[in-house]
Amino acid sequence: PLYLNDLTTAYPDAQLVMTHRDPAEVVGSACSLIRLVRPMFSDVVDLREIATQMIATFDIMIARQNAYRDKHGEKSICDIQYTDQLRDPIGQMRKVYAHFDEPLTPEAEAGMSKLLADNPQGKHGKHVYSLEEFGLTAAGVRQHFRDYCERFDIPLKQ
Repeated sequence: PLYLNDLTTAYPDAQLVMTHRDPAEVVGSACSLIRLVRPMFSDVVDLREIATQMIATFDIMIARQNAYRDKHGEKSICDIQYTDQLRDPIGQMRKVYAHFDEPLTPEAEAGMSKLLADNPQGKHGKHVYSLEEFGLTAAGVRQHFRDYCERFDIPLKQ
């Protein structure tokens, strides 16, 4: 969501879908990823700095997608919940197709079902991380992103 206006200028027929997830999970996962990648480009890996950068990046992403919606309307982006996507992925794809008034063919649905069957969650292991190693807490991250969570009714893990 950093460059939605540029994306839809270059691709005016683009159909945007935003998956919403508990920000404590998103921030933790992103921090963990950056911790693994950063040593390829730097000798310094400061976990608290990574956390600060990820929070700032997500702040910008949220602000930009909000601005995009303000300019193009709430329906310009189809919203789905990550928890719903995990629970009923085909049902969520039906929702996305319906949102954009696109037909979901039996062939496409069968292809999606095959992809899901061939690639179950956890097939390559589980991504394990801890917010605390980055100087963060789930409660603090959720508080920081409270307005976003409320606006999109994001289910939060307790």
